[in-house]
Amino acid sequence: MIDVVTKDNAHLFHDALRSFFALRYTVFVERLGWDLDCLPGDERDQFDNEDAIYLLRRNERGEVVAGARMLRTDRPALLTDVFSFLVDGDLPRSADVWEVTRLVVDHRKDRLEGCGNVVGELLTGLLEFGADVEASHLVSVSDVRIERILRRSGWTQERLGGVFRIGTGDVAAEIQEVSAAVLGECRRRSATPDPVLDYHTDTTNQTRRAA
Repeated sequence: MIDVVTKDNAHLFHDALRSFFALRYTVFVERLGWDLDCLPGDERDQFDNEDAIYLLRRNERGEVVAGARMLRTDRPALLTDVFSFLVDGDLPRSADVWEVTRLVVDHRKDRLEGCGNVVGELLTGLLEFGADVEASHLVSVSDVRIERILRRSGWTQERLGGVFRIGTGDVAAEIQEVSAAVLGECRRRSATPDPVLDYHTDTTNQTRRAA
């Protein structure tokens, strides 16, 4: 299952959040070569605030092996406030458009043992979350190398503009419709027919009110 971490239940996930920030450092700074202003082993930015909601997949030892950060775009967000130049035309600022950023998957085999298809589970969870909060679309600033992975998983994302070089790769602004059809196809391809999100002490309605 994927933990949904909000400002209301974050006190239950101190270790998981530290693990997530450490994994982000491993992926974005060490692997992808992004020049980010952060502490060694702890990648976080100004958008890791009370508005952020995290989807975290942990292994049996409690280490985060996949995760992402969710932000509503009518509030400060990475795409609209930092990478707006990646969008041709109007920026996607709306209460029903959510941003997916800092999407990471740990590829170290010793950490993934027994976890199953974490990529498929996370991508399904993103769409499931979007449906739960009644989002119309998800947007992101993504390394273009993951586009094939997304499409193989049933996503139908489109670019909103051009590409920009960061570190060892190119990033682009992407938009993905949230619909029952796309979620169903993603569930089918990832073999995750049941809900993958665990809201713990939070509920879907509480998450909607917090949003």
